[in-house]
Amino acid sequence: MNYKKLSIVAITVCIVTAVVYLPALDNSFVNWDDPDYVYNNLEIKKSGIDRIAWAFSSFSNGNWHPLTWISLSIDYALWELNPYGFHLSNILFHSLNTLIVILLAGMLFRKATGKLDSSVYYAAFLVGLFFGIHPLHVESVAWISERKDVLYAFFFLLSILSYIHYLSSTTDRKKTMYYFLCLSFFLFSLLSKPMAVTLPAVLLILDFYPFKRIGCEKSSLRTIIVEKTPFFLFSLASSVVTIIAQNRGGSMEANYYISLWERLLGAMKAIVLYLLKTIWPVNLVPLYPLSLDISPLRWDYFGSMLCLLCLSIVIIKLWKRTPVLIAAWTYYLLSLLPVLGIIQVGSQAMADRYMYLPVLGPFMVLGALGAKMWHINNKARYLSLMVTFLLAISMSLLTVKQISVWQNSVTLWEYVVSNTSDSHKAYFNLGNAYKTKGDFEHAERAWKKTVEIAPDHSYALNQLGNIYTMSNSLAEAKKYFLASIMADNKNAEAHYNLAYVLERLNELTEAHKHYEIFIEIAPPQYAHLFPAIKKKLSAIKAQGRN
Repeated sequence: MNYKKLSIVAITVCIVTAVVYLPALDNSFVNWDDPDYVYNNLEIKKSGIDRIAWAFSSFSNGNWHPLTWISLSIDYALWELNPYGFHLSNILFHSLNTLIVILLAGMLFRKATGKLDSSVYYAAFLVGLFFGIHPLHVESVAWISERKDVLYAFFFLLSILSYIHYLSSTTDRKKTMYYFLCLSFFLFSLLSKPMAVTLPAVLLILDFYPFKRIGCEKSSLRTIIVEKTPFFLFSLASSVVTIIAQNRGGSMEANYYISLWERLLGAMKAIVLYLLKTIWPVNLVPLYPLSLDISPLRWDYFGSMLCLLCLSIVIIKLWKRTPVLIAAWTYYLLSLLPVLGIIQVGSQAMADRYMYLPVLGPFMVLGALGAKMWHINNKARYLSLMVTFLLAISMSLLTVKQISVWQNSVTLWEYVVSNTSDSHKAYFNLGNAYKTKGDFEHAERAWKKTVEIAPDHSYALNQLGNIYTMSNSLAEAKKYFLASIMADNKNAEAHYNLAYVLERLNELTEAHKHYEIFIEIAPPQYAHLFPAIKKKLSAIKAQGRN
């Protein structure tokens, strides 16, 4: 089948997407995950087999995604710590993903309609264009640490593309080749981000529509079960490894408990909010704090349940006439399932980055509507093209504006604190950003706001102690360091800082005690301080004997 015109459309939209994201090349690193993923990560700076061995054995940051680590290490080898190169890779992956989306959409619409005409090209164009330039995707592209999003999606989409070729192949040799390509790309996707676990279910959705393999005959069902078994086994293995990684990283250890019922309410609200943000992408925030005030009596939770129920009823009633609705809706729900918070991980209620691939569900419906409009008459075509053009301009401007939020750590966290209810995490990171700039006055303000919201924030208390140490207000510094240790006795840096202040206050016995605790609990990155501390301990002991 000749897909030359579809390829031209795909390449054109791919270029448009890259151009829209060009401003991200001027952005810096940010102090949210980027230190651990890139500029303070000694492991990605290693070479050869050591780097690869670490990538496959590491549960760093509560994740197991070796291909993501390897891709970041390749960027470091090429660009060292120039953020330009890291942003360039993210933009390239996103642009390629957009290209693949158009090819996929074109093939699926062709299968659904039985023809490859201008309406199919237009439908695929709509899906790919809005996938490429939608502001919801800025977080996944402009945030260097979210390399895992664009990378897992790249292999995920290639796996689906291979699956379509597998189903369309007429020879056993080609079918075998595409099947193993599909399985291999799925494995690569899992090794980039475990959110890819939903792919086997997505392939089943495609079996249902548009390929209509399910419900045909028993032998077909047996074939479907056999061919999907390796995929589900890979998904199961990835899920187990992910739970282990999250446990080791502490992501599943919250300071609060949310019941299963409350988590389900939060999931239903998130499903509706994600749809609303897809339709009306304004007030997008990098951090949506998790609310602990969850109740079905609140209008937002009750309204979400009602909206979800009504939408599901309408889609089920229409599924025979418009099967694309049920297929797209099922895909949307299943692809979001791992990140809806039903299993409590982290403190975010939702995140724009979680919609990177799930957004294809609503966009496929948009493409189907575009194809319908195309067939009505010329007037409907021109109207549809005009609306598409205006929406594309609006989306592009919103995307460029959202990219500027990620320009640096200060712009990021100032935007977050001005667009969310009080978030101690945002204020703490804002304080760190100001500190890096040398603006200690604003840093102190941000950290004081942090402890106002979260009085037991050990790291903010420790930073305030550092501020007072710098101004030689040692008694005040001592108070903050003690408070930091009371909040978290395993805060090694607070023990070291307190010991230093106590030494200057000539409280040598207490200083000795905290230096020893520091040596006992300090992580490896502080090992270079040990020789000097041991000398201090010897001097303190000698002074005590004298």
